[in-house]
Amino acid sequence: MYNDFFGLEQMPFSISPDTSLYVSLQSHDECMQFMKFAIESGEGFMKITGEVGTGKTILCRKILKYLKIQKHSPLQDNIKVNAEIPVTEQDAEVGLDSTMQNWVNEFISLPECNEPKETNNKYICVYIPNPTLTKRGLFRLLAKELEVKITAQITIEVLIERVHSKILELNSTHSSVVVLIDEAQSLPADTLEALRLITNLETETRKLVQVILMGQIELDELLDQRRFRQLRQRITFSYHLQSLTLEQTKQYILHRLGRCGYKSKGIFSHKQFKLIHRYSKGIPRMINILCHKCLLYAFSQSRKQLQNNDIKLAIYDDELFEQPSFQSGFYLSICGLMVVSIFLLALWYNFLV
Repeated sequence: MYNDFFGLEQMPFSISPDTSLYVSLQSHDECMQFMKFAIESGEGFMKITGEVGTGKTILCRKILKYLKIQKHSPLQDNIKVNAEIPVTEQDAEVGLDSTMQNWVNEFISLPECNEPKETNNKYICVYIPNPTLTKRGLFRLLAKELEVKITAQITIEVLIERVHSKILELNSTHSSVVVLIDEAQSLPADTLEALRLITNLETETRKLVQVILMGQIELDELLDQRRFRQLRQRITFSYHLQSLTLEQTKQYILHRLGRCGYKSKGIFSHKQFKLIHRYSKGIPRMINILCHKCLLYAFSQSRKQLQNNDIKLAIYDDELFEQPSFQSGFYLSICGLMVVSIFLLALWYNFLV
């Protein structure tokens, strides 16, 4: 499109959550540090809220990439789990770590398995971008992501037990499960309650399953319902993403242009940054849409420098943006002059009468 014209290597203002274009802003960095600390602390539930387009999804992808590269330290790998639990002769023959696994096998008809395969991954991540799942759908997705073998005809009770068994197996290899749910405000009530119950799996020091709920501000309204009061008590960490300030908006735009290879003189003026911030309300997605359209208008007229009119055309072209009451101060002057003229005419008329 306009990449070659402006000397860009890729689209700088795509609305796709590309983590390579992540901008290190105060609010987003604070949220990232908050999630890292909460996960390391072994908390069960975390909640991230923000207005539509404030960057929740890109934070999802960012924290997922971070968690997937976290490995155990050599010292932790040498720690033996359940070393003090007595093992029966039958357990020893099949290579089970504890009588807990034997109990699970007996009551849910799992095939007896060998000692869990060692893994160096500290966290096993399950990302759920579409939360409109039933309770059964949630556990089928968990089973798939955790590599649990199931059949189409499996009952919900057996499905839940097999997922629980897998989580216990992962714990024996020092790995914990992190479930990250985007658009969590759309979660059905039964599914949300099932998530609460799955976090009951825990040791004396930490949860075996941690859940991060990321959603719009409607998520708070959902959790305020009386039936979710137990879940609310388990949310020990929460964070709300703020809109960007004018300076952060400028930093956001320049960073994304720079990451995409833009090396020419400033394409945006200070007044244009102010206009973009005003009409986007500091929301990253709206900034992306507005900047993308501005570049398109300039490109269509073979101009490498934006004009204020490009921003105005982009605003008028999209109903997402609040429409300006007046196009310029010129119209305000005209209106003022008309009011004065009417007032003088009225005085003159009264004088003649």
